[in-house]
Amino acid sequence: MNIIRRRNSLSFLISTGFIIIIIITAFSSILGYERLNNFNNILKEITGNSLPQAAKVGELNSALKEILYLAERLTITTNLASRRITVEKLQNQEEKLLNLMDNFVGTTHLNNQLKTVKKELADLDKLVSQRLQNQQRIQDLNEEVYNLNDKIVTHLNQQRTSKIIEQSLMLLFKASSLKHKAESSDRLQTVRQIEKELGNNLHNILANSRILEPKIGKAALEQISQLKSILLDKPGWFSLKIEQLQIAGRVRGRGNFLHNLIVDTNTLSEAKFDNINKKIIHNAQHAANQISQQVIWVIGLSITLLILMSATIYLIKVKIVARILNLNNSVIKRIKSQEAPINTSGKDEISHLAQSFVYFSEKVEEQKQQLQTLSLTDVLTNLPNRRALDERLEHDVHTAKRSQTSLSVIILDIDYFKLYNDFYGHIAGDECLQNVADALKNIQQRDSDFIARYGGEEFVMLLPQTDKDGAIKVAKRVKELLDILNIPHQKSLVADHVTVSLGIATFSNKNISTVYKILNRADEALYKAKDSGRNTYFHTDDIMNIDVNI
Repeated sequence: MNIIRRRNSLSFLISTGFIIIIIITAFSSILGYERLNNFNNILKEITGNSLPQAAKVGELNSALKEILYLAERLTITTNLASRRITVEKLQNQEEKLLNLMDNFVGTTHLNNQLKTVKKELADLDKLVSQRLQNQQRIQDLNEEVYNLNDKIVTHLNQQRTSKIIEQSLMLLFKASSLKHKAESSDRLQTVRQIEKELGNNLHNILANSRILEPKIGKAALEQISQLKSILLDKPGWFSLKIEQLQIAGRVRGRGNFLHNLIVDTNTLSEAKFDNINKKIIHNAQHAANQISQQVIWVIGLSITLLILMSATIYLIKVKIVARILNLNNSVIKRIKSQEAPINTSGKDEISHLAQSFVYFSEKVEEQKQQLQTLSLTDVLTNLPNRRALDERLEHDVHTAKRSQTSLSVIILDIDYFKLYNDFYGHIAGDECLQNVADALKNIQQRDSDFIARYGGEEFVMLLPQTDKDGAIKVAKRVKELLDILNIPHQKSLVADHVTVSLGIATFSNKNISTVYKILNRADEALYKAKDSGRNTYFHTDDIMNIDVNI
């Protein structure tokens, strides 16, 4: 009832206000005619001079902001096509600025600032061009290095008959890994350290050339020497990489300076805009004073105004208040998660308000969906987490029962991961988990397969429509891929690299039970694999003491 009274009161106030306005308008129309010409002159000054100047200053500010955006975009461009497009847009904005500046008087300092901006943009473009050319040269050398490395590895693998060849192959693999690490690094000191370490590795290989030449041939040694030259000589890959990092630093510095310069220029432009605004306000205030003194209006206009205002009151009640009430009721229902249609047709302000509410309600729903996705993902490995696993396992169990197909589950655990963490550190441990997760993603071949992080160093693979033999093949592929990755693990008691133990369980539609028991079966197989010496897999069918009826 209070709400209704307030609404009635608002309607009464609006009606009373309009009635007063009508009375005042009718009275002022009788007294304001003699000052109408003065007001008209002031209005012409505002519309003919001040407002156009303000609009041009606004265009100037907009162009400066566009240049600031394009300059920042230029600093981060990654290819020549993007750079060319950005430079063309910058040139268009510069030309626009010059045309705008021709319409202003007394802007010498602002002109000087814009000239400086133009010069700095040209210097920034040169640096970006140099960076992109350097980037292309690095990519070309990358291709040569990869091809040459493949040939060398092939030679060494074909002649793996002695310990010295095995050592050379390991040094070559380590050099390749160091090169990949340097590619992803953006720290100059780190790249130089990697360059030195990689050079030592290749030097150690070539130091045994007399022993290696009879075994692998002179051509392979020449390829190793060529690889060293491409990577370490000048201009070589590392020298280009170091130069690229130095150029990137200069680009960032030049970009920051240009950003500050454009901001300062924009500040000058806004100061001029403020002056024009003050002039407009002054004229408007003068016009307001003139209006307050106007006393004569056409009596006929007063009668027309009375009719128009009466019609306006009626329209406000029917076309505005009623629609706002309907919109308010719909909004309240939406807030309470109830279905409520909202009429967004029309082109007036109320329709725009309704459209805005519908837009934001859709955005809120979209953000809910994004939060739901984040809650089901492991942040470190970007794999589904335990919660997502539970939901997917429930789904796969129901699907297997309904379609009468088998379901295999693999739980794998990284061997001696605590020792790995203690020896290499937690950051290296996190990288190890990420590498293992990436390897598992590469193994996933079907859309129906599912991989999740189970907790700590444990991962789970769900393999729908997969029997025992198929699951064992997947487990073997996991072990083989980790052997290929060859992540060093000096503290492992089973190998010199990171390995995993795997527990496998396969269920038919006849013996699929609860989710907990399914995971428990695979977990028991995992513990059997660990008890058997680790770096192996075990299937529940091969364990005599596991009850097959759980």
